[in-house]
Amino acid sequence: ILTQYPACAESLDKYRINPGNVGFKEKRDLQFEVMIEKAIEYKKPVRIGVNWGSLDQDLFTKLMDENSLLKEPKSSEEILREALVRSALDSADHAEKIGLAADQIIISCKVSKVQELIAVYKELAKRSNYSLHLGLTEAGMGLKAI
Repeated sequence: ILTQYPACAESLDKYRINPGNVGFKEKRDLQFEVMIEKAIEYKKPVRIGVNWGSLDQDLFTKLMDENSLLKEPKSSEEILREALVRSALDSADHAEKIGLAADQIIISCKVSKVQELIAVYKELAKRSNYSLHLGLTEAGMGLKAI
């Protein structure tokens, strides 16, 4: 859409990319690259968002397979957190390799449990200097959402 409607691409303040939702296999990389190139062209920051529902399944499967070979495997929650962090950081690294400046990248990892959110963002802060957008999602109804 950014290529079909350049006025729209130019007028947006920031782009949001969820790498898990921009196509499959080779098409995913191509579509991601086009979005990053447009962000560079129009000097726009990009929020790279990763969440449970759109997690890179190939990465998650790889991490689960590696974990199963460990003498003391980690919990599935730990592997999910690592997959979120790696997916976001790998995508940010890819965006930088295309030419987007690091200070134009904002990372968002949305999860539904507060303690998981804290663990994911502590890890992101340890492993990168990107701006972080906190994203608690699907927290529940009523008191569960507080």
